[in-house]
Parts: sequence; C-alpha cells; structure tokens
Amino acid sequence: MARLNHVSAETINLEFRHLKAIFNRARFYRYIDENPFQGVKPIRVPENELPRFLELEEITKVRELFKIDLFQHLIEFYLLTGAPGLKNLSA
Repeated sequence: MARLNHVSAETINLEFRHLKAIFNRARFYRYIDENPFQGVKPIRVPENELPRFLELEEITKVRELFKIDLFQHLIEFYLLTGAPGLKNLSA
C-alpha cells in the first residue's frame, strides 16, 4: 500500500472503518447491493505502535497544566474517557 508511506496504519484503519460505515448506510438505503469494503480487514498494527495510557503522575501534571484554562473541561473529558490527543503532551 503506497498510502502507508504517508500516513500511519491506524489512520488507514480509521479511513477504512469510515468508508465501510458509509457504504453500509448506502446499502441500508438500497443505493447499492453490496458493501465493497465488507471483506476488507484492518492492517495489523505491531504492538509497539499501540497507544499507551497516561500514568497517574502524567494525569496529575496534565490537570495542573490546564487548571485555569478555558479548555479545562475538555481536557478532563479526554482524561476520563481515554480519548486520544493527549499522548504527546509534555510539561
């Protein structure tokens, strides 16, 4: 796959999931008979590329960084739901 030279395997897997969902919706509305992404399997992601969770000390540091910030509630939401996007934060 040439696309792997430009984006990560996780990005491609996300795009495939979105395309599969779009075509499932088209199938539901009977615009198409079959989902062309039905048999597409996600790219295996080596274990060393799996996202890691923040340690308790890191969570405390992030909360301190955004204590008096307009985005404090959004950051807290990310921390409580495990949403991605904070993995590259450093103090």
